[in-house]
Amino acid sequence: MNWLSLLEKLGTTGIITVVLAWLARSLIRSFLAKDLENYKSNLKAQSDTAIEQLKSSLQIEAHKKSIEFSSLHEKRASMIADLYVHLYDIWGLLQRLHFAYQHREIKEDIDRKYLRKNRKEWQLEPGIDTLSPEEEERIKELREETTKFYEFYKRNRIYFSPNICELIDRFATVTSYLPLNYHNVALKDKDGNLLVNPIVKKTWDKAFETIPQLLDIIEVQFRKILGVE
Repeated sequence: MNWLSLLEKLGTTGIITVVLAWLARSLIRSFLAKDLENYKSNLKAQSDTAIEQLKSSLQIEAHKKSIEFSSLHEKRASMIADLYVHLYDIWGLLQRLHFAYQHREIKEDIDRKYLRKNRKEWQLEPGIDTLSPEEEERIKELREETTKFYEFYKRNRIYFSPNICELIDRFATVTSYLPLNYHNVALKDKDGNLLVNPIVKKTWDKAFETIPQLLDIIEVQFRKILGVE
């Protein structure tokens, strides 16, 4: 056997094998690189499509929310307008009731100084020993208005924050106390003393002082909601 010839043949075969292996690896790498680029390209296209779809969906949702918020704001603005009218209608009636009370005080002062000495113990002076028709009418109007106000407020309080609801609840409590206790602060004995505990009168006076303060705070809150600060 010619060993030199055999080695030459094996060397040539080995070289060819190495070359073929290198070519195979190169082709595989090329295919893999191409597939990877295609995968990246497809992934980017899919990602871009998904992002655009998400943007479109978010824009649609934002538009819907904007419409809903605009509708809610419009509804709240309408509720505020109606509630504001109720609040100041009550305050107007309370001021008229207070004016009637001041008029009563003047009449009582005159009666004690000049008229009561000429009256019998059993005689009752309308407007002094009893409420006058005007006072009764003021109390009736006030009770009717506070009832309408509170019914409206109870049905629509969901539109207002807990802070505003707390303020309005306080307003409702105070304004219901005033007509309810008008008899107690208005009617007195022949010496001008209250027929009930004087604390009732102090509370009544304090309630009158509190109402304008509550109205001012509520008005500020309403302005914040409407954006007219």
